[in-house]
Amino acid sequence: GWTFAPAVDGEKRGASCLDVPLTFDPKKGQKGWPASHMTNMNNQPRPAPVTGAEPKRTPTGEYPAVLTERKLPGSGDFACRVDATGRVSAPRILGTSHADFVLPALASLTKWEFTPSKQGDLAVATELVGEVSFDIIAGNRAEVLAANGITAPDSTVPEVRPQLAVVVDAVWPQERLLRGEGGEAVVEFTVGMRGAVSEVKVRSASQPEFGRAAAAAMAGWRF
Repeated sequence: GWTFAPAVDGEKRGASCLDVPLTFDPKKGQKGWPASHMTNMNNQPRPAPVTGAEPKRTPTGEYPAVLTERKLPGSGDFACRVDATGRVSAPRILGTSHADFVLPALASLTKWEFTPSKQGDLAVATELVGEVSFDIIAGNRAEVLAANGITAPDSTVPEVRPQLAVVVDAVWPQERLLRGEGGEAVVEFTVGMRGAVSEVKVRSASQPEFGRAAAAAMAGWRF
């Protein structure tokens, strides 16, 4: 019988599936076979084709109660490993529409199931990326903007209403936090044609630190 050195994934040996094309020529018979057959590179064993993992059960994430009043759209991009049984392992969150969606996204991924990737007839582990969605509780654009304190520069409802996609909350200045001091700031910004925020200006702030924190956070918003 044929023997092979096993496949290696990183430093770990594993099973693999190979295709070996065999041609039987009655004119040549068995003379010189298999040596004459295997010296033809077209007849060399090669890895069987790989099919990707397919989602089988992908429950949505539980919307975090802390964001309910803000009506933010929820989503999270992730990367993970799907093992040969179709279960998710080592999930990593690559980005979310708000930081409070990170833990619910990870919790949702523990319940996901896939039809595993296959190499030929052999189920194999694979890496993939995807998106966790959340139950939709968001209102219309005007409601979402109002719930997050966004107005036109004259404090009226914006005539053009972009849809919030990514929200970054301001970080409380450390010294003010340690002293238990609150504050507020108002910033003005421009939303570009592709949804990026630019031209952030602090219009007012109870303390300069709160203005800087608000401006830094706004740079991470997307519409």
